[in-house]
Amino acid sequence: QDVQTVCDLIGGTKVCVTKSVKDAVHCLGGVQVVLPIFSDIMSCVEDARQHEIVLKGVDLLVALLEGSRLTQVTLSLRDGYGIIAHLLRERPKERMSPELVHALDRLRRAAGAEHESHSARIIVDLHLWSLANDETQDAHGSYLLDLATRHTAGLRTHLTTCDVIDALEYSPGTSGSRRRRVLLD
Repeated sequence: QDVQTVCDLIGGTKVCVTKSVKDAVHCLGGVQVVLPIFSDIMSCVEDARQHEIVLKGVDLLVALLEGSRLTQVTLSLRDGYGIIAHLLRERPKERMSPELVHALDRLRRAAGAEHESHSARIIVDLHLWSLANDETQDAHGSYLLDLATRHTAGLRTHLTTCDVIDALEYSPGTSGSRRRRVLLD
């Protein structure tokens, strides 16, 4: 048989050689297909493993973003950070954990400085973090305190005075009192 006939491609099909997970994801359609697939997977995962799968998903996104300007731009343009926040809001107690605070900070840094306004939106979304359990809220409060002491101007860029005032209402209970102190300082 003629080799050319065997290798003819159907319209729209592209040859793709994969050497890594990044290559495989790119061949599937890039970062814009990862989040919808991830969303579908989350509906099938048992409650006890939800936070673990979220962490693995964020780690995958970090790996995809590092060194890939195209992926960084695509995630911002496709509102990937909004999709992540939505997934967390659906089941905050199951999906959010203290480890997620640091994982999302890694995602923010991997997104690059030019996309920080998009990527920082999740990590400083005070209403979102108020939905998490007490242990996670404590970790987030510590993260904010650390951020406030090291990068005051940067934090003020992402957290307006109105956001802080509104967030005081979202900080009930023991973990909330610590967050209120951080926000008021």
